[in-house]
Amino acid sequence: MTVVYVVIPLLMVAAVVVWVVGSRSRAKTDEQLLAERNAFARQVGAVEYRDGGRTRPSFGYFPTEGAGEFPQPFDYAVEFTRGATRVVAFEKRTRKHSPGGTVTHQLAHESVVEIPAPSTARVWIGPELLAVQNLELRAQLVPELTLGRHHRKLVVASPDPSFARQLVTPETLSWLTGRLGSWFRPIVIEHSTLRTNARPGDRLTPANIVGTADVLIEFLELLSPRLR
Repeated sequence: MTVVYVVIPLLMVAAVVVWVVGSRSRAKTDEQLLAERNAFARQVGAVEYRDGGRTRPSFGYFPTEGAGEFPQPFDYAVEFTRGATRVVAFEKRTRKHSPGGTVTHQLAHESVVEIPAPSTARVWIGPELLAVQNLELRAQLVPELTLGRHHRKLVVASPDPSFARQLVTPETLSWLTGRLGSWFRPIVIEHSTLRTNARPGDRLTPANIVGTADVLIEFLELLSPRLR
């Protein structure tokens, strides 16, 4: 019994120490990120938004606004011009999912980059494994627009399949895989924006903001002849 009485308090102390160290590490990471973002904003003449969405960029669509545990549109956003294209990038807290798909108690972040696009029906392009997890997307898959096989299969979903077939071609999908690889987070055109998750990583950094924005700008140029 004496050993138990000694070990249990030691384990509790160790758990507290781990939690404190982890909290300090996360805070340091957040401070570093904010400093990097602030330096980037000054460099490119960007506007930062850190008030949880009470003030908004000049454009943008925030898919999870008003939903779930974190109803604010974003936790942090930045707006700037890349060449002649306006860009909005934002980050929002979320919860991690277990391998089985259930939500855990661990915090995570989702980072998204958007550029303006013509107002059209929604077109979703991404891995089939992600599409079939959403009943709405699964019902809107366009059979003719696929690329690859098995777990690397790329698909297109839209409530307007005729428009999707007009906008996206097999060559378009080949361009995406050549630019992004065989697996990437979905690219979506809707609500007058073209968006995707910042890559790589789940936090918003100057490097993945610019890299992802360039992909979207190039992709929109590729689509432009069929958007007119």
